[in-house]
Amino acid sequence: MIGSRSIPTYRRAPAGFAAPHPPAEDTPGVQVWSALDGSAAVIGHELDGRCWLHFPGLASVSFTRSGDAAELVSLTALSPEEQDDVYYRRALPFILQARGREVLHASAVRLPHGVLALCGPSGAGKSTLARALGGAGYSQWADDVVLLEVSPDAVETRRLPFDIRLLPDAVAHFAARPGRGREGAGAGSEPGPEGEQGSDPDPAPLAAVCILETADRDREHPALTIRRLGGSAAFEALLANAFAFTLNDTERRARMMHHYLALSERVPVFRVRLPAGLDHLPHSVARIVAATTPIAARDHGSTSP
Repeated sequence: MIGSRSIPTYRRAPAGFAAPHPPAEDTPGVQVWSALDGSAAVIGHELDGRCWLHFPGLASVSFTRSGDAAELVSLTALSPEEQDDVYYRRALPFILQARGREVLHASAVRLPHGVLALCGPSGAGKSTLARALGGAGYSQWADDVVLLEVSPDAVETRRLPFDIRLLPDAVAHFAARPGRGREGAGAGSEPGPEGEQGSDPDPAPLAAVCILETADRDREHPALTIRRLGGSAAFEALLANAFAFTLNDTERRARMMHHYLALSERVPVFRVRLPAGLDHLPHSVARIVAATTPIAARDHGSTSP
């Protein structure tokens, strides 16, 4: 169970410890995750019993599948905060998955009946929508990384340390509309609710998952749409947003498929298309909370912040 295992930390590699050169992207066994511009954002592979994650121009992170600390090799001058960002935001999800835990690329908030995860590609509005939900009085739970525990009895998630990252237009939007929660802080990056890296608080049930899509900006402000997915559509949508260090490990891949099948069967999954711009957020927040709240919870008034 998650609660019995601490979140792995990292240390800077000792002087003289050099990272191997990243292998060619078409090398068998090498996995590449691309940035929006098509360039390699992460290159992963295994070498001599160690796993490597290369972040071009920034750092390389080495770890094993056991519980020891990872090692970070800076490729350029990085401040302690930048090193933490490389490790906790970029490398940790892959390390957790390689060590047997499932991780969604998602932001999340805690509603009265459980945690709502917000998945989607970079730029889809995950952090912005989570921040808007936070402004409506709901506790922000995660930004970019949602740690899952799928057991025979429940699907739960545990809050990890995180910083909230917003694009400049979202920063300006919330700064101009101070209100409840964390709105109006006017910062692109700010600490999340957990004060210490590696904290491992109590879990909460995963109540629902929304897969976000952004509206076509060339069209005239289409309305918010929320559609529940079922069966293979829900499974495929979840899997498309799952972190995986490698799919070459047959046993680990089988367990991962089993976990996400169980997740798609037990937790409601919705596809949400957001209107263009940010003025829709108050209306979208209310609609999304209502749509993802079970009828029994609504009857008890749990949709109110």
